[in-house]
Amino acid sequence: MLIAPTDRALLWALVVRNIKVRYQRSILGVIWALLNPVLIILCLIAVFTYVVRIPLQDYWAFLLSGYFAWVYFAHTVSTSVTILREHSQLIRSVRFPPVLLVWSNAISRGIEFAIEITLVAVVLAFVRHDGVPASYALIPLAALILMLLTVAFALPVAAVGVFFHDTQHGLPVLLTALGYISPVFYSLYMVPETLRAWFLVLNPLTRVFPLFHAILYEGRVPPWFAWVMAGTLAWALCVVGHAAFRWRRPVFAEVV
Repeated sequence: MLIAPTDRALLWALVVRNIKVRYQRSILGVIWALLNPVLIILCLIAVFTYVVRIPLQDYWAFLLSGYFAWVYFAHTVSTSVTILREHSQLIRSVRFPPVLLVWSNAISRGIEFAIEITLVAVVLAFVRHDGVPASYALIPLAALILMLLTVAFALPVAAVGVFFHDTQHGLPVLLTALGYISPVFYSLYMVPETLRAWFLVLNPLTRVFPLFHAILYEGRVPPWFAWVMAGTLAWALCVVGHAAFRWRRPVFAEVV
């Protein structure tokens, strides 16, 4: 198990705290978790229906099916770079597992992602599919794979951020580049075949975003081998990320 059973109560307490802190000073509070994605959805539909025309049927629907998944990944990874330094007092506590900070960040942001993806699913069910496709039942599984892959990236980023403060300045550039070479804003089949294999080999995200496009945009169940490849890769990278994090953990308290 990646998280010890004895730490799960503490993990949940951190998740609740993260959500409270995020919205405690706003007038509308947690309503923003619903209002923000609604406004973004309306904006993207308007822009890619009436202003920008992309030669892909209902491109706004294609974009929405992967957009919030990418935002979840990018936001969680980018906020992980300083998360250990921001909680230096906890890190110096011998009994506190620093890995919980990364996981609580991913889970609390994942709750917001669940709201966002639910709104997208509702919009696409009524506007594009004229009903609820059976593929929607697999959204939680795709989200779980995405979370594992996100944590796999966030753990080494958090560890490196402790020792090299410049990481927080270079990471946004790397995430922007990663976004452009990931099939978020375009279909993987639009990539030339000579490059497509390299995308699949070098970029783990190319295994995950097509799942959301298939489930939400196309309304179909992805083939079993796509699930096996994405799930196995996400789990393996998450295990490696945990191992790398534990390797550097003993010196975190000395640096932060």
